[in-house]
Amino acid sequence: MSGLLSTQLAELLAALIALATLLLLLQWQERRVSRLVAHRWGWRAVLLTGWLGVPVHELSHLALARLFGHRIIAWRLFEPDPSSTTLGYVRHACSRHTPWQRAAQPLIALAPLLGGGLLLAALLWWMLPAQQLPLLVERVRAMATTGSVPHLLQGSAAFAHELAAAVWQGRTPLLPLQLYLAICISCHLAPSRADLASSLPSLMGLLVLLIGGGAIAAVFGWAWPVRKTAVLVLGPLLALLVAVGMFQGLFAAVVIGCVRRRRGLRLDSAPPRDR
Repeated sequence: MSGLLSTQLAELLAALIALATLLLLLQWQERRVSRLVAHRWGWRAVLLTGWLGVPVHELSHLALARLFGHRIIAWRLFEPDPSSTTLGYVRHACSRHTPWQRAAQPLIALAPLLGGGLLLAALLWWMLPAQQLPLLVERVRAMATTGSVPHLLQGSAAFAHELAAAVWQGRTPLLPLQLYLAICISCHLAPSRADLASSLPSLMGLLVLLIGGGAIAAVFGWAWPVRKTAVLVLGPLLALLVAVGMFQGLFAAVVIGCVRRRRGLRLDSAPPRDR
C-alpha cells in the first residue's frame, strides 16, 4: 500500500509541477511579446490584437463564473486604460458557504485557456488540410506520454515544425486573415497574475483533496489513474503552448521587421494586462 501511495503521489506531484510550469511559460511568453510591442509601437498598439483577444479572454471568465453561480459584480469586455494598463475585467464573488463555488475558482481563473484554446483550435481546423489533423493529434498524444524532458523538447519541436508545414500546405488567399485572427487570440490567452493569485487558495484545497483521494485509493488497493488524467490535460496544454508560441513569435517578428524605434521618443514599455 505504501509503495502504491508513494507512486501515485509522485505522479501527482510531477503532473502539478508540469502544469504550473506550462502556465508560467504561457504568461511569461505573453508578457514578453506585449512588452516588445509596447516598446516598439507604444501602449495603444494593443488595440491591434486586443479588440478580439481581450473580449474572448473576459467572456471566458464571465461564462464560467455565471455557470458556477458566482455573483457578477462588474465586467468590461474591452476597456483599455493606459493609467492602470488594464484592458478589461470581470469581477465576481462566491458564497463562502457554497464549497463547489469556491472549488470552481481555479476553473474560472483558467477559463481563457479553454475559451481561447477552443477558438484557436477552430481556426486551425479552418486553416489545416483535413488529412493533417489526425497526424497532429497523434503527435500531441506522443508528446504527453514522453518519459523525459529531452524527448519532450524534441517532440514539441517536431510538433511546431509539422504544424507550420501543415498551415503552409493548406494555405488559401485567406491565410493572412487567418494568421491575424490567430495572433489576436494568442496574444491574450494566458491567465493573468491576478487570475492565478485569486485561484491559489482553492488550488491548495484541491491539492489536499487530490492527495486525500490518492491515499484512500491506495488503502483499498485501487490504481488511481493519475498518469492517464495528466495526459488528457497536459497534452493539449503543451500543444496549445507551442501553437501560441508560434503565432506570438510571428507577431514579434512582424513588429521587429516592420518598425524601427524612433530616436529620442520614449514609449511606454509596460505591458498591458487583461485584468
